[in-house]
Order: sequence, then structure tokens, then C-alpha cells
Amino acid sequence: MTQPGPWVEQWLSAPRFGAYLRLANSDRHLAFALYEWNAQLSAAYMRDLAHLEVALRNAYDRAITEHRPVDAPHWIFDADALFPPHLTTADDGTVIDSNAKTRDHLLAAITSAADAERRRINKAAREAHQPRPVHPIQPSPGHVVAELTFGFWRYLTKSAHEKRLWVPYLHHAFPPGTHRRAVDTLVTKLNDVRNRVAHHEPLDPDLATRRHNNLIELASWLSPELRDYIQATTSCPGHLTNRPN
Repeated sequence: MTQPGPWVEQWLSAPRFGAYLRLANSDRHLAFALYEWNAQLSAAYMRDLAHLEVALRNAYDRAITEHRPVDAPHWIFDADALFPPHLTTADDGTVIDSNAKTRDHLLAAITSAADAERRRINKAAREAHQPRPVHPIQPSPGHVVAELTFGFWRYLTKSAHEKRLWVPYLHHAFPPGTHRRAVDTLVTKLNDVRNRVAHHEPLDPDLATRRHNNLIELASWLSPELRDYIQATTSCPGHLTNRPN
């Protein structure tokens, strides 16, 4: 391997590589090995988190959809019903709508999905030498669900949504007797580690082990079969036991 000289700081930046140098007591070879180990662990983590995220969003979508009136629009297109304006006043007198950001996220996801569908339709029209359709495009609910981030789904189990979301809908995604607070605690922890992984931050081995256990626990609540699949195919434990030292 190329000597981990100054080019590493030019690549990673001195502060980022410095975090690994501190862990390695200034041993550049060990610091570089720790960086590569962290990158591999992060990739393995993101794979397992992706499996969990897909399961969580689909479980929430089913729980809401199946327990709404059959003649109601899909909840994705009915944001005001599930996330109506909820006004509070800050200490400085500013009036805040605590649900505004959630409605904005839904609108952005709908817009993004509609744009993607429009591009697909226009491409097909060009290839068929047909005029582009001019009517408005409403994307499929599934396409919109896929556009929403893990942070959006994490927000749905906050205490502020217990009466409007958890009690009528979301508890159906979990085994009977599952408490909202327990789900919210796990999802919050996993969202935090996901953000850390996404920003390529160093992962503490002990914390990473606990969070992977949290991931397996939440997966077991959503689907024992999914839990078994992740446990059988994950490479996170192997990376965690092979940290350079």
C-alpha cells in the first residue's frame, strides 16, 4: 500500500484524519487502517440499516393505510388530516407549527416522485414519437413512501403523535403490547447512528455493538423472519471483532 503520507490529509482533511491519529497514538499506519476499518464497518451498517428502514416504512404505511376509512385518500396525500397545524408559542413570542416540517417533507417527497414519474413518461413518449402528456401527474403512494427519509419515519413515534398516529395506526405495526416509547427510543438511537454513518464519522466499537443489537431488536418486532435474515447475512459482527489495534 502507498505510504500514508501527507496525501491522506489532502484527501480526508487534517481534522478528519486527526481523529484516527488520536485513536492510534499518532501511528499513521494504524490510523489509516482504522479509517479503512471504519469505512467497511459503516458500509456493513448501512446495508443492515437499509433493510430495517425499508421494513419500517412499509410497516408504517400498511398500518396507517389499512386502518383508515376505505373511502379516504391515501394518507400520503392527506397530510392535513394526520399532521394538522399544531401551534405553540415560543419564549420569544414566535408562533410555531410543530407539524409544518412534516407536511413540508411529505410535499417534497410527492413533488420528487411526481418529477421522476414525469421524466419516465416523457422519455417513453419521446421514444414512441408521441406528444408529451400535459395532464398533472400524481405519483403512486409507494413511490412517495420510498422518497421519505428515515428521519421522517423516526418522527412519527414522538410523544406528540401518540393520540393521532400511534393509538389508531402505528401500534398495529408491532406485536400486541409494544409501547410507543420503546419503539421511539430504538428508532431514535438508530437514526442517530445512521446519521453518523452517513457523515463518515468514526464509530465507537462498543456503541456500534449496542446499536446493532438495537437494530436486531427492532427488526424482531417488525418481522422475526427479517431479524433472522439480517442476523444470518450481516457482516457487522465480523468487522467489530476485527478492529485493527
